[in-house]
Amino acid sequence: MSGTVTVTADANDDNGVTQVEFFVDGLSIGVDSYGLDGWSADWNTTTYSEGTHTVSATATDTIGQTGGDSVSVTVDNEPATGIEVTGIYPDNMQVGTTVDLTIFGSGFVDGSSVTFENGSGPAPTAIVTSVKSDCTEIYATATAKSGGPPRNRVWDVCVTNPDGS
Repeated sequence: MSGTVTVTADANDDNGVTQVEFFVDGLSIGVDSYGLDGWSADWNTTTYSEGTHTVSATATDTIGQTGGDSVSVTVDNEPATGIEVTGIYPDNMQVGTTVDLTIFGSGFVDGSSVTFENGSGPAPTAIVTSVKSDCTEIYATATAKSGGPPRNRVWDVCVTNPDGS
């Protein structure tokens, strides 16, 4: 396993399951109390050491009874080999607005940052909201600051992974 993965569990009971809590090495990584779409939680493996870890799930039924199971998994977070940005949508925005961006490319990982460089005037700011599981898209919310004389401005989009690539 590497990066952020979705941990799933099958859970059923004659009284009905109300929630499933997921653990890694005994520490909770999330509780799913919805269940209509399956029982799951996201696990960011990059915050764990390389090697074997115990992933477990504990289901609770409507009368408070619990049951669970566990499995051993191996974390192997390979370092990023580089980033390539091939596109951005939308590719323009108005001063003083906030937009949701999709940046296309490869090599994106959880914890990446997005900055705007080599432009003039106040640089837009961006907050990364998520990375697609196949590392080809990064989603961010960007805000174009106001200031300076009104005119079209061009900025380079820079994605930086936590390892500096």
